[in-house]
Amino acid sequence: MIKRKFLVLLFLVANLLVLLSPFFSKNCVSNYDDLKNAAFGFPFPFVNQDLSSYDPPFPYFMSISSPWENPMSINLLSLIASLFVVNVPIYFIYYIYGLLRK
Repeated sequence: MIKRKFLVLLFLVANLLVLLSPFFSKNCVSNYDDLKNAAFGFPFPFVNQDLSSYDPPFPYFMSISSPWENPMSINLLSLIASLFVVNVPIYFIYYIYGLLRK
């Protein structure tokens, strides 16, 4: 059976990747309205940032910027859904693996 330490480590790594995903995701903006509400995160975008202070050529791929210069908000429901989507398959695979080992 898979050791519980490995399972805890797997959950921690998966949750850490979800929480750090806004720093690695990019958002394609095609107008100024998209700049006012740029969304970042994976699997569901959960960080919204107002990047209207920039004036890029459109279309442009933006990444998350400093919260000191550009206000941001966190959509808690999308964050919980992202963590749920990542953690449930891990637990499901662990559960099925445990049933098959018996």
